[in-house]
Amino acid sequence: MNGAHVVNITKDRRSQSGQVSFRLCLAVAGLGLLLSACGSSVSGPDTARPRESRSSAIGPQAHYKIGAPYAITGIWYYPRAVNSYDETGIASWYGPNFHKKTTANGEIFDQNALTAAHRTLPMPSIVRVTNLENGRELVVRVNDRGPFIPGRIIDLSRRSAQLLGFERHGIARTRVQYLPGRSRTAVAMIREGRIEPAIPTDLGIVPVPDAKPQSAVSVGHLTPIPGSVLARQNPDARSYKPVAANGAKSVSATDSLRDSKTASGRSRTVVPTQLFVQVAAFAIPENAEALSATLSDIGRIEIRAAVINRRRLHQVRIGPVDDVTEADVILTRVIERGFPKARIVVNSVPCCP
Repeated sequence: MNGAHVVNITKDRRSQSGQVSFRLCLAVAGLGLLLSACGSSVSGPDTARPRESRSSAIGPQAHYKIGAPYAITGIWYYPRAVNSYDETGIASWYGPNFHKKTTANGEIFDQNALTAAHRTLPMPSIVRVTNLENGRELVVRVNDRGPFIPGRIIDLSRRSAQLLGFERHGIARTRVQYLPGRSRTAVAMIREGRIEPAIPTDLGIVPVPDAKPQSAVSVGHLTPIPGSVLARQNPDARSYKPVAANGAKSVSATDSLRDSKTASGRSRTVVPTQLFVQVAAFAIPENAEALSATLSDIGRIEIRAAVINRRRLHQVRIGPVDDVTEADVILTRVIERGFPKARIVVNSVPCCP
């Protein structure tokens, strides 16, 4: 296929999280609607700018917002109120280029707060995002629109990506779950001119670094200096013991941080996953079979039965595929065939044959 249509995900994280990763601020034709500060940004290090804020600012125009349907690059999106939302797909992140700018619902974007952009969920919404590659999960606040690159389901703030452990890579396989109770609380508070306070900007956990010391830590005693007095240690003081006296295996500081559990950040068991491009779903199996035949030249077709909202559907999917790069290529071809609602999904690998 024409390489101009292939989304390149092999570049560094700045292009991974931000291809077509501009916040599209434009009038939607026929709707007269301005989408302010929408979408992803070019993601990358922000070493020249110190942290200026530790939490989301409410902003003078912040409000509850669903919004009218809108089109980006020929694809229509339909925001709506929801009672439930549970999707898997690829997450990206944005930050420096939009720090302190206005979000789609009038808040002030803070790249160091735990927030996110979503194409259709009400704003604000509270969602739980799970990184399926490392098991970390985080509760974040949706207050912006995006990402507007096909194949991405959520665009997280820089700090959220750090805590979920994929800032360096730029993208991650994730699961996004809407939290109705906390979302209702967030809506009530923004109508009162306040921000939902249950989402801290600093959880005390950080991503595991690329490398850490492998050598054992030695503990010994210094010979007292003549005339000195040795202060007695406060038994109530918290201290970290890197090596146990009995030689038992110690826990590193990075391991402790990685395994930290708080109300908003914790880890789950990691299970193997596979990527698919889901094209469409049909109640009538013959329709799924017919579509499969027309797309057989793109890749391996799978028809999967699923019950969604008490309806038995037959999902037409292509895959499994090896990686996100291949999934993006297939998704582009499927969209060009006339299926703009196609998306990348992540499924757990069955444990048994």
